[in-house]
Amino acid sequence: MMNPDTRMAVSTSRRGHYGFKWKFIEEQILALIVEVVVSWTTIFLFLRKALPRRSFEFCNRTMSTIHATLAVCRPGLSLCP
Repeated sequence: MMNPDTRMAVSTSRRGHYGFKWKFIEEQILALIVEVVVSWTTIFLFLRKALPRRSFEFCNRTMSTIHATLAVCRPGLSLCP
């Protein structure tokens, strides 16, 4: 039978290894979220600047339409060989 201290050391080393992997993945996800938010904000601000006489609601709906179109088309493109 294993010594309880040995089991603790084994489980700690495993947890540490997986913790590093998850930390790396979490950093990638966080970077992706920041990149997406900055991109959509930039597009919205550019749209507001390009169409100064249009209302905020119009630009917001345009952004929603662009987002919905990309959300429908992008998965379809990934399925095509």
